[in-house]
Amino acid sequence: MMPPVRPSGERGVILLLVIWLLALISVIVLSISQEWRTEVTLTRNAYAARQAGLLAEGGVYYAVGKLVEAQAAERLRRTPDFMSEAVPDLWQGDGVSRELRLPGGVVSVRVTDESGKINLNQAPEEILLNLFTTLGYEEQAAQSAVDAIMDWRDRDSISRPRGAESDYYLSLEPPYPAKNGPLDTVEELFWLRGLNTSGSYRLRDYFTVQRTGRGININAAPPEVLMSLGFTPEQVQGILQTRGLTPIRNRRDLNNILGSAQGRFAAPVTFRSSQFYEIVATGMIESGAKGRHTIKAVVRINANRPVPWDFVYWVDDYVG
Repeated sequence: MMPPVRPSGERGVILLLVIWLLALISVIVLSISQEWRTEVTLTRNAYAARQAGLLAEGGVYYAVGKLVEAQAAERLRRTPDFMSEAVPDLWQGDGVSRELRLPGGVVSVRVTDESGKINLNQAPEEILLNLFTTLGYEEQAAQSAVDAIMDWRDRDSISRPRGAESDYYLSLEPPYPAKNGPLDTVEELFWLRGLNTSGSYRLRDYFTVQRTGRGININAAPPEVLMSLGFTPEQVQGILQTRGLTPIRNRRDLNNILGSAQGRFAAPVTFRSSQFYEIVATGMIESGAKGRHTIKAVVRINANRPVPWDFVYWVDDYVG
C-alpha cells in the first residue's frame, strides 16, 4: 500500500516551525555568547583596574621610601663628623614626574614638597589675590575668589562684597552650609562660590592645608607662587636656575640672586623642606587591557621615628 501523503499546506507549516525554532535557538545562542563576551570584558577590565591600582600603590610606597632616604641623608650632612660623599638618586619634592617600571606595568610618580605651596587657612588676602592674578584671573574674578575663600574660612556669617555665606550655599542643589572654619583638604576649595568648575582644578598645585612651618619654601615653590610673593619674572628665573643646581640655603644666597633689586615679600619665606609631601602616582598596565589608576596621598616624613612616615591624606582613583 502507498503511504499516506500529507497535504502540501501541512508540510509548509512544519517547515515554518522548524525555521522559527532554528531562528529562536540562534537568537538564544547569540544572546548567551554576547553576555559571555560582556562578562569576560568586564572581568578583564576589573582585573586591569585592580592591577593598575596595585601599581599606583607600589609607586606611592616607593616614593615614601625615597623621601625617608633623602631626609636621613640631609640630617647626616648636618653632623660634625660627616664625610662629604655623593648620595645617588635622592628624591626631592620638586614636582618632577618620575617613571618607574614595575612587574606588569609602569608607574608615573610626582612628589611635591607641601612647604612650597600657599596655606589656604593662613595666607593673607594679598598673597591670595597675587596668586589668582598671576594665574590669569581678571580683577573681579580674582577678588571674588579671594572673598569666597575668606568667607568660607572665617567664623562669622557676614558675606564679603563678592563672597558667599550659608544663605548662598543653602540655595544650591544639593544645599550645604558654609564651613566657617579652616579647610580640611585642598579639594574642599571646589565647593566655594566661583571655584566649583573644572577649570579650577589647576589650583591644587599651588595650595595646601598642611602646617608646614613659618614660611613658603623658596626651593620648592612653583614659579606662580614665587611671583605671588612679589618676585619679578626675571628674579623667578634666577631662583629656578640656581636651585636647579644647588639648594638656596639662606637669605644671603637669595640676596646674591636678587642683587640690588631686593623688595618686600607678601609672606614669610624659608629655605628648608617640610615633613609634608604630596605624592601623586598613576599606575598603567602594559598588556592589551585598559588599566589606569591614580592615587593621591599626603605623607608626613620623620626619619627619626621607628615608623618614619604616616599618611595624613589618601584618595584612591584620584582624578588628576
